[in-house]
Amino acid sequence: QVESQWRGPGEAGVSELAGKTMLLVGTGAIGSRTARLAATFDMRVFGIRRNPEEPGEGVEAMFAPDRLLALLPRADFIVLEVPLTGESRGMIGPRELKAMKPTAVIINIGRGGAIQEEALVAALQEGRIAGAGLDVDEAVVRVHRVREHAAEFHCRDALLDVPDVGGGAVQACVVIFRLGHLE
Repeated sequence: QVESQWRGPGEAGVSELAGKTMLLVGTGAIGSRTARLAATFDMRVFGIRRNPEEPGEGVEAMFAPDRLLALLPRADFIVLEVPLTGESRGMIGPRELKAMKPTAVIINIGRGGAIQEEALVAALQEGRIAGAGLDVDEAVVRVHRVREHAAEFHCRDALLDVPDVGGGAVQACVVIFRLGHLE
């Protein structure tokens, strides 16, 4: 606008959300709300839950947890909304981050500990993923530790702290607009 020139979305470094794919890991009440919000932007939403036979509102297709690695390369946004259990602790590590698109954004609005910190910082540092959004209310010390490592490796701008507001779904939208909407 300062230059009085119109630039289309591709020229301005902004991408369209319509047609992007969200992989929603954990499709309970908050996950369903996140799926509905994503659907309003014409995003495709795939879900992962223990019982994939149970449908999820706003979810195009549901898969079992053992399909995670196969689905990661298809997702533009990976949203974790899982409780911290023995099964979910560290579920996103080097192998999973490597499977993601370099343009992918991972968002953890579930419990802390689902993403392996060192692997996340390495993926951001090396540009293997575009960004990450972490819930700051869950474990402030953990998030600040990741942020310090990210700053040390000059990838801090790809990491967004998200305040715990709106039951998680709003957090996911904040990250999508702040990190994932830009090319």
